[in-house]
Amino acid sequence: MGSSKGKSTYATGAVVPARSWVAVSLWWMMLLTCVAIGIYATQYFVLPVRDEHFERYIVPLRLHIAGGAGALLRANGLSR
Repeated sequence: MGSSKGKSTYATGAVVPARSWVAVSLWWMMLLTCVAIGIYATQYFVLPVRDEHFERYIVPLRLHIAGGAGALLRANGLSR
């Protein structure tokens, strides 16, 4: 997916101006879903586990959550 200054290119090849309502709507939808997933993951990362299934796999699950968070930070240039 390439992009040029002021425009975003989607996988379909359509070029949408960066400030269009479609681009802004998609950005907000992505942000809200990321926040929702972060809140949901917090119950497994921070709080004690109450589910027997997840209790068995809590260490790999926590490593997976931490790795995913680190990958997102790195992809956004917020980490070295």
